[in-house]
Amino acid sequence: MEAFGQRVLELTRELVGIRSDTPAGQREMAARLQRELSTISYFAEHPQQVQLVKTCSGNDELHSVISIHRAPFETGATETIILCGHIDTVGVDKHFTKYGADEGLPFEPDRLPDWLRQTFPENEELHEELASGDWLCGRGALDMKGGCAVAVELLRHLAENGFPWNIVLLLTADEETESRGIKSALPELKSLADEGFDFKLFLNLDYTSPLTPDDSNSYIYTGTIGKLLLGITVYGTETHAGAPFEGVNAAALLAAIVAHLEGNQKLTQHVKGEFTPPPSTLSTDARQKEYGVTTPAIARGYVNLFFLHHTHGEYLRLMAAEVRRACRLHLQKLGRRHRRMVAKGNLEIARNLIRPEVVHFSVLKERLKQKLGDNNDEFRAVLEPPEGCNEPREACLAVVEQVAGRLDIARPTVVLSVLPPFYAPYSMVLHEDAQGLLAAARKTARASRGGRPVGRLMQRHFYPYISDMSFVCLPGDAKLTPLLQDCPVPESLELPRPEHRLRVPVANLGPWGKDAHRVAERVHIPFLAGHLPRACLSLLTEITGTRVPEPD
Repeated sequence: MEAFGQRVLELTRELVGIRSDTPAGQREMAARLQRELSTISYFAEHPQQVQLVKTCSGNDELHSVISIHRAPFETGATETIILCGHIDTVGVDKHFTKYGADEGLPFEPDRLPDWLRQTFPENEELHEELASGDWLCGRGALDMKGGCAVAVELLRHLAENGFPWNIVLLLTADEETESRGIKSALPELKSLADEGFDFKLFLNLDYTSPLTPDDSNSYIYTGTIGKLLLGITVYGTETHAGAPFEGVNAAALLAAIVAHLEGNQKLTQHVKGEFTPPPSTLSTDARQKEYGVTTPAIARGYVNLFFLHHTHGEYLRLMAAEVRRACRLHLQKLGRRHRRMVAKGNLEIARNLIRPEVVHFSVLKERLKQKLGDNNDEFRAVLEPPEGCNEPREACLAVVEQVAGRLDIARPTVVLSVLPPFYAPYSMVLHEDAQGLLAAARKTARASRGGRPVGRLMQRHFYPYISDMSFVCLPGDAKLTPLLQDCPVPESLELPRPEHRLRVPVANLGPWGKDAHRVAERVHIPFLAGHLPRACLSLLTEITGTRVPEPD
């Protein structure tokens, strides 16, 4: 395993040195990995089996890398494992510049430790780990250039040692933003499935980290979490700031709604004792372009939601019920304050606190359709985002305002909508046909021998971060319909076309480290170069029923 681990470490260091938070860097990463894969004997003989898959992200063309080891397929074996990773990283400017670091520092793993010691002199844990020599620092070392390096070397080892199944290695671009890399690669994977490749498992090698400050376990995740954004557009009734009880302040009502949703444990989901994080507010905007003494008539925002089940319609109805409760509690509080104000000043203060109607966007759209009758062209025009509005969430919220504007909403109203991005959940434990894979993962975890500081390998049901895994295990259209109906611009969800969709069980087994996306991002070298590849080989042995030898 020593030579194998050394190759992993050397390739990880080289990849960290490429600034792949930029389109140019991602293209450089893809080209470098293509060259590395071409050194594997099978691909040296079959260079056409290593390809770059183009994906357009904004104005920049990006490349994912796909390599197909199809030697078993040529002899009649159809079973296939997909190994996956992503080649992009999050940006570094806002994280490093506030500490006075130069732009190149995050991509220099040899220079970074000294800077971290000087910048964080009181972080004893960080100092001890850096002094041990067991950690590699740098942007992407953990998330997830180390995982990409392990995937490449695993493919090399399996291809050169008679692995009985076919292997597809997919290293995607743009995972950190809209996952356009995996979406662009799905037609390639679906083409292989149509050719006869039988995909048994999509094994992602994205990073794992401690789940709590004192957690030393590593994890194999046999599923992935789902995510969407709940758009909230509030229409109030304007009033003078000196007469706040004579109308419903849209900004104040939005604040009350998001405060009620923030961290609300009633809105979490769970499976087998594993819970999603509760809702969290990501944006609020009172739509005030200039100063005035009239309360805002419109406010809007969106809230992050994680979920585990495909009961989308039921979940959205639950969200609506909590929003109605937030509105009721807010107006009850204002009513009490009004009564106290009247009693305190012995005054007659006007009050017009009308409880808002809470509706889904699909209801608003249906009302517009009824109003416009058979004038379909006009109806479709209202549902078109404003010209030049390219930000997907802004485009969706703008359409909500256009529809509401044509309906001449007179009473306070809260419109709930679904905004991108959307990530689908999956868990083996919820699917009968994946119980054999789940048993293999559990057996692999039990048999794994931990070390210091990484302890046991534990099996959990959901990868807790958004992941490319969501797009190879999509549900059917019937379960997606509630989302599509309540999304003002359904195409902004960028769901793969039905003819390109797959339904492959997913798992994640990746490097272990700390501070992903932060300045002290670091990966544990002994786990990366030894424990992780052993665990992957053990899992593949359990799945295939054929012992996969460790590298010499």
